[in-house]
Amino acid sequence: MNGVSLSNKVIHWNPKDFAVSQNFNKVIRENEKVSNDYYWKSNKSEGVDCFGRALDLTTLINKPDGYLQGRLSDADDADYYQFNIAEYRILGTVSDKHNLDITVTLDHIPEGCDYDLVLYDGDGNQVGIGRDNGNGGKSVTVPNWNLENREYTVKVLAKDGSPVNAEEYYHLSFQTQKAAGDNVLRQQAKEMQEYAGALRRKLHDGQDAAEEKQALQQIREKYGAYYTQQMDELHKTQAAEYLPEREVFDESRKAELLSRMAAGEELTEQEKGLANIFASAQEIDSATASAKLQADIGEEIFRQLGQSGISPIPSFEVSIGIDGKAEVKGIEDAAVKEKVEDILNGFSGELMDTHISINASMQGMTKQE
Repeated sequence: MNGVSLSNKVIHWNPKDFAVSQNFNKVIRENEKVSNDYYWKSNKSEGVDCFGRALDLTTLINKPDGYLQGRLSDADDADYYQFNIAEYRILGTVSDKHNLDITVTLDHIPEGCDYDLVLYDGDGNQVGIGRDNGNGGKSVTVPNWNLENREYTVKVLAKDGSPVNAEEYYHLSFQTQKAAGDNVLRQQAKEMQEYAGALRRKLHDGQDAAEEKQALQQIREKYGAYYTQQMDELHKTQAAEYLPEREVFDESRKAELLSRMAAGEELTEQEKGLANIFASAQEIDSATASAKLQADIGEEIFRQLGQSGISPIPSFEVSIGIDGKAEVKGIEDAAVKEKVEDILNGFSGELMDTHISINASMQGMTKQE
């Protein structure tokens, strides 16, 4: 072949490296086709990465120019987004490149609006509330309290009394910087590695490794207790903004505030602040869903039942099937039963979401379950 030289050289192409070099998926968008109003329904963003995986906030960590676009639909809307820092926890023990402090920032807040940013851990505990960062946004840093806490969720919501611009997008992004070389995570990893190596060798040789297993468990318990202690200290510091000096906020007061929220009672700014500090994401969602079910959804259902000519409105039980359809029990009249089911089917998605949010034991179940 004139002027052309061929060889059997093998060309290696790594799609992940290519995606990183091209900085793919720098901008992702909230998937508005699905609800992310509750902690258990944390949002997966629109689009996929170069491997076909659904995008979430995790893909934006360590991407300086990356961000997520999201919108609040109304003053009662809340958007939850999950992310996982396992890579930065594990590799952080062996590589300075991944030994990072990770900060989440909410910015591009629509003009005239005031949005809040709340950080929850994998158990739904509040571990950070966004503070003004001096650039018109709010930021919160992921705590470095325990090597094994890797899943987090951020919530974006309108500050009490603030208007919402449903047409304008806010942005969520990450900023990272090198963490201190002697931080708690490094200390924990060093202690665990001392026994983990011996454990692997003994298991490989068929020896008894009970001592190493016990030592590792004690280390986990030690740093688990440290995590709880740090979280309690954070909550006390945050609560000082709302509580008089030396006043203590206890479980009974939290339960009272959540009960009033669930009944639809309006809390004061101080009470809302304390509930958001001490209550878990699941507890807040449960109370919010209960109030929504009684007021917004319940009232609209009964209004439509009355308009359809059903009077008096009979007592009945309703169940939502795996297909999303409502089935009514307790109504003998077939025509009335059909009318009621037709109306309820217009609310089946909301009824299911609120029911699951109220009953935490159902969260995480499959549709079949």
